[in-house]
Amino acid sequence: METEISLFEDDELMLNHENQYFLFYSDGDIYGIDASCIVEIVEYQSYTKVPNLSSFVLGVTNIRGDIVSVIDFLDRCKISSTVISKKSAFIILSFKKQKIALLVDEIYEVDGFDDSSFLDAPKFGTKIESHFISKLVEYRGKNISILNLDRLLNLEELSCEVLYG
Repeated sequence: METEISLFEDDELMLNHENQYFLFYSDGDIYGIDASCIVEIVEYQSYTKVPNLSSFVLGVTNIRGDIVSVIDFLDRCKISSTVISKKSAFIILSFKKQKIALLVDEIYEVDGFDDSSFLDAPKFGTKIESHFISKLVEYRGKNISILNLDRLLNLEELSCEVLYG
């Protein structure tokens, strides 16, 4: 389903939902996620630890009656663990018919990008593993990594990590 969003009531510019990206901070860098995958943003809240999970799968939490797995973005990317602050938040994603809470340092904004503004994902030289990046976009003088959710949230890989560590 394609959604059109008008920035301002009288603005002729209409943004296609498919070109909207949700931007967030983690470990001092800005990352982007396709906005069509996002269900909602929730303030950080407590979660229940589940034994024998990989370090990046923190546990589960209750979001409006749904039990949702909590994944630490920085730990998943093998950078560090997210340090909880007043700005920490869960990005609730709908991914392959499951809801997943991605823990991030801080919410930034939603913005739209033209297809022509995207760059190919680098093969090396990135802070996070390059296979987690689908493409780059220049934004306010910085290159922002747009995440590849199929790789970042690969449910089979996550299950193997849990089972075989």
